[in-house]
Amino acid sequence: MPWSPSYHYLEDQWLATLTACGFRASTTLLKAGFYPRGGGEVQVRILPAKDLRPFVGLVRGPLAQIRGVSGVANLSDEIAQRQKHQALRRLSPLCRDTKIKTARLPSPGKGTFIQLSAHFSDGGRACYSALGARGKPAEQVADEAVDQLLSFLATDGYIDQYLADQLLLPLMVINGASTFSTSQVTPHLMTNAQVINQYLPGRVRIDGAPNEPGRVHVSGGLLR
Repeated sequence: MPWSPSYHYLEDQWLATLTACGFRASTTLLKAGFYPRGGGEVQVRILPAKDLRPFVGLVRGPLAQIRGVSGVANLSDEIAQRQKHQALRRLSPLCRDTKIKTARLPSPGKGTFIQLSAHFSDGGRACYSALGARGKPAEQVADEAVDQLLSFLATDGYIDQYLADQLLLPLMVINGASTFSTSQVTPHLMTNAQVINQYLPGRVRIDGAPNEPGRVHVSGGLLR
């Protein structure tokens, strides 16, 4: 695993969404990996799925809360605090229920990150993160994540663009039709859809122009 936000995204965004569809799994971060050294390690426990349900997400509703984690590995805790306070300074006026925790992660290398997750009243969710680097101020790291989240909020997407392309394959095994809106039709999303349709024609349809908000329709039932 190259860096810690990948794990937090996996747990807080991807796995949380699939759990709501009936998949069952849990993860434990043993070691965080940061570029260039890497060395991250995650333990995953997967259980047989029961009563899988299609994923439908079109209207996300009002913003309910923002949660975040600002973390460091083998660096000063002050960096995590500065990232946290900068993000809170910008997001608290937008959402009163905004909480960001700090974390010190075990890792063979050094690194810093911040991840921000937005949760909406009707189930919509978005997750964005930014990574620190030598000479990069902690406030800039926070601003990068906040700017991404604000860009999402300017759309009516139910989920963020990164989750959209990662849901296609899991949704293929669920009987029934899944449909959701996303903040951006990315090249990754279009490529994943094209690969699936190459072998299973018509299973994925995308409504929307590249790099604009769009809707995704998935015809599941791959294992029937």
